[in-house]
Amino acid sequence: MDLNTVLHFLVTISCCSIGLRTLISRNNWGWLLVALGILIIMGTSHYFLPQQSGLIGGIFWLIFILIPIIGLGQVNRLVYQEHFGKARGIAIILSWLHPGDGWQKQPQFLKVLALIQKGEIETANTILNRDLNHPNYGFHHTAKALQFRIEANWNDCLSWLQKEIPDSVLWRSPTLATLYLRSLGEVGDLNGLVGIFQARQNQIKNLGSSIPINLARLYVFAFLGEVREVKKLLGSTLKVYPQNLQMFWLATAQMALGNRQEGKNLLLKIREKDIALENAIVHRLSNRLAKVNQTLNPEYLPLINIIKTDLNQEINYGSAVSITPSKANLTYSLMLINVLVFILEITQGGSQNLETLARLGAAIPKEIVSGEPWRVFTANFLHFGYIHLISNMLGLWILSPYVEFYLGWFRYLIVYFFSGIGAISLFAALAIFTGREDDLLVGSSAAIMGLMGATFMILWRGWRQEKSKLAQEKLQLVTIIILLQVGFDFSVANVSFLGHFFGLILGIISTFMILLIGQKNN
Repeated sequence: MDLNTVLHFLVTISCCSIGLRTLISRNNWGWLLVALGILIIMGTSHYFLPQQSGLIGGIFWLIFILIPIIGLGQVNRLVYQEHFGKARGIAIILSWLHPGDGWQKQPQFLKVLALIQKGEIETANTILNRDLNHPNYGFHHTAKALQFRIEANWNDCLSWLQKEIPDSVLWRSPTLATLYLRSLGEVGDLNGLVGIFQARQNQIKNLGSSIPINLARLYVFAFLGEVREVKKLLGSTLKVYPQNLQMFWLATAQMALGNRQEGKNLLLKIREKDIALENAIVHRLSNRLAKVNQTLNPEYLPLINIIKTDLNQEINYGSAVSITPSKANLTYSLMLINVLVFILEITQGGSQNLETLARLGAAIPKEIVSGEPWRVFTANFLHFGYIHLISNMLGLWILSPYVEFYLGWFRYLIVYFFSGIGAISLFAALAIFTGREDDLLVGSSAAIMGLMGATFMILWRGWRQEKSKLAQEKLQLVTIIILLQVGFDFSVANVSFLGHFFGLILGIISTFMILLIGQKNN
């Protein structure tokens, strides 16, 4: 297995996945152009420079896919935190890396939003009319919506959205769609809030990230007084929100529940306020929220339970197989240990020196049965060359945080080491049985495949027992990855198919037992 082959595999899978998602969503066509362009460049270079084509494709993938995706996530995070100036600095760089989709105009537009936030409306309108008068990107609509929100002018905002913004525009804009739902809650139309959310939630889910749909859920739960669900959102999918906004929406939920004084106390504790938040607090203190038990039609109560179920399923299954994993201290500790051991390999004679690997604890079947069983443990932290290390750490980074989050650190370690140690032990036993007792095996691949198996089992249970559509969709993705991994193992020399296979099966078995025991205890 060499770097060129690995990069070929990763770039091809990534570009095909991006192209498929674009075709399904029928939105953000610039990503399809980027993916096709990289595949064409890599295919052409494979014809002229076959030994460097994977590296060439990898460089283009890094510059035009990975960096823009990470950067766009950071821009969106800053925008939802209303740090428009910081977001603009990143958007300026991204505007050079992505064709179409309005990215070239984003820096100017973020400047407009920053001006509106400061109250410099005339200057903002001048820039809008001069530089951003493009009907396809809805810059004017978003800017006007921000003005309404800053002024806390909810009646006029709702009237404007209903009368002047067609549905074809409203439900394709994250800002307008979520603002419309908030406006319904602010004016006390709880039936409209719940009914329209239920009717439009699939469209909101397709608006490019998980933030719009979770903002919409936040507004539903807050105006219905569902304090527990608001806390759950702010502690998971919306933890990107700054503390002052989190307190504002917790206060709103308390006031909607009838705990007006408790909500008021939370509002008065908010220290850092911008113009929009100051006006929102004044509006909240001077206007009573609609009483849920007097306003909401009983027929909508089952819908609220459905929305709660959807939220729980997104928290449980939404982060599976993510390239932007959340905080996972144990996972990152394991990655650090692997890197430190790799440095030790280099200092002790080289990571591709078989004698060095054997001395440091590689799994050698005849040594294991001759009184050194500890090798089935130490082999999990050794790697043969930097490509082996990087590919395994990438897999650990993508797969492990979700399993750590779902199972908890202790059960996560059980799956990780049961898969890694068990797979190496089975490999050694089979090697002795077939007369290959001098074979040498190193790497955390088996343990990582165990985490793949754990992810598969968690999603399978979510699909079968909870009937979760999200779990089903993620399960299909994991199944495809497993099939691709099998094909990769067979096509690339020096990759232990049996080690990977044993790790996958042991991960599935151990996770099944853990989930079964947990279910019985509950």
